Amino acid sequence: MRFSTVILSGLVLLAGCYGFVTGQYQNTHSDAWLAPPPDMMSAEAAEDKKVYLATRQLEGSERWHQAMLDATLSDEETVQKFLDIGHLRLTDADRRELKRRLEKAQALARSAMSREKDIWRRRRPFIDYGGRTCVVNYKRFVTSWSYPSGHTVRGYTIALILGGMFPDKEKKLLEQAHEFAESRVICGMHWVSDVRAGEQFARKLYETVRRVK
Repeated sequence: MRFSTVILSGLVLLAGCYGFVTGQYQNTHSDAWLAPPPDMMSAEAAEDKKVYLATRQLEGSERWHQAMLDATLSDEETVQKFLDIGHLRLTDADRRELKRRLEKAQALARSAMSREKDIWRRRRPFIDYGGRTCVVNYKRFVTSWSYPSGHTVRGYTIALILGGMFPDKEKKLLEQAHEFAESRVICGMHWVSDVRAGEQFARKLYETVRRVK
C-alpha cells in the first residue's frame, strides 16, 4: 500500500526505541487465507512502526478528521460513500444485484475474517505504542485483533463488486478503497501491513464469491 508524501515525511526522526507487536504468527497456518503478518525483525515490520509513529502527527488535520468520519460509517453508509464517489445512479435492478452480491460476500467474510484474526492474534498499534487514535470508542478494540483490517476488507470488497458491475468506474472506486483503508492507519487502529492484508483478503473473497452462482 502506498502512502502519500505528507504521511511518510519525518519517518526516520520518529523511529524511536519502542517495543514491538506480539502475536501468534511465526509460521504459516493451513486454515489461513493469508500469509503471516511480518516477522518483528523484518523491513516490513519496521515500516509498520515508522508509519504508525508518523501518522500520530496528523492529529487535528483535515485528513485526521476524514479518518474519524470513515471510522463511524455503517455498512450501508460505506456503500453509499462509494456510490457517491463513483457518481453511480443505480436502477432498481442494479440495487437488487448489488444487494445479492454484497450479501454473498458478507456471509463468507463473517466467519472467514473471524477465523483469520484469531489465527494470527496481532495486537493493534495503539496498544503497543500508545498515542491517540481517531476512534472515539477505541476501548472496544483493545480485545480484538488487528490482522487483517476488517474495514479494509469492507472497502475493497464494495469497490470490487461495484467495479465488476460498472467497469468504467473501477479505477475511481479502487482509489477510494485505498483512501478508506489508509484511514485505518491514520486512526491508529491498524498497521500498514494489516491493510495490505485486508486488500489481499478482499480480492480473494471477491474471486471466491464470483465463482458461486
